[in-house]
Amino acid sequence: MSIFQKMNERYVDEINMPIQAAPGGSRNKNGQILKDETAVEEDERISEDERTMTLVKHIGDDIHPSIKLEVDYPSKHQERK
Repeated sequence: MSIFQKMNERYVDEINMPIQAAPGGSRNKNGQILKDETAVEEDERISEDERTMTLVKHIGDDIHPSIKLEVDYPSKHQERK
C-alpha cells in the first residue's frame, strides 16, 4: 500500500522576534536589504514596527513559494485616532 500526500500545511504560531526597527526606505530587492531613497518619505507615514514587520514578511515570503508569513505588531492593535 502506498500513501500519496498531495499537500502538507504547517502553521507555526506565536514566534516573538526582538529586532531593531528597519530604517525608512528599507526594501528587500533580490535577496538584499537596500535603501530606496524614493520610499523614505512614504515610510514616515507608517509606524516603525509596521514598516519593519512588513520588510520581515517580504523577506520570509521570498525564501520559497511554499512559505507565506503573517505578521503582527503592537501598533496594529492600537486604537487609531
